[in-house]
Amino acid sequence: MWRAADCLSITQNYFQEGLNFFKPEVHWTGPQGNGKTISEFPIIYFAVAKLWTLFGKHYFIYRSINILLVFSGLFSLYKISYRILKDNFWAAFIPIFLFTSPALVFYTNNFLPNAPAFGLSLTGIWCYLLFTDTGKKKWLVLSVLFFTVAGLLKVTSLLIVLAFFHSRFYKAILTFEEMELTAKPC
Repeated sequence: MWRAADCLSITQNYFQEGLNFFKPEVHWTGPQGNGKTISEFPIIYFAVAKLWTLFGKHYFIYRSINILLVFSGLFSLYKISYRILKDNFWAAFIPIFLFTSPALVFYTNNFLPNAPAFGLSLTGIWCYLLFTDTGKKKWLVLSVLFFTVAGLLKVTSLLIVLAFFHSRFYKAILTFEEMELTAKPC
């Protein structure tokens, strides 16, 4: 709970004080007396503060952004699952089953960046798969953007990215070995 309060405090300070993006502060002033803090990449905090400036301070705006990012990841997981399984039921079952995790539900409707980073990682994988299918560079750029923001929000979200690229690398090695075995000598 204290970490969620810190996230909300950073957002509140961006909103009330109009702080520079690169100088987030919390309400606790600490030994230096200035409230300066180091945290993950503050893009969500800053964006929510700007939305609060436009629409007023409403916590549902913050929660809605987090929910939107997680649900985009769950939808991407559905698309990834359908691509592999070719079955709507099982493709839908996997993200729904994942969302039955109390931890994911708790962090989705919270102020912490863990769940949004996870959602961005899944969305990045889906964009990368679209790139491999279509060859359009916009999907590769979006994929890198989602992976980068996910990693900046929570570095542990890159574990899924590392596992994904490890499996792609392994598949490429196997494909290369098969090509070598089937190649006929001159």
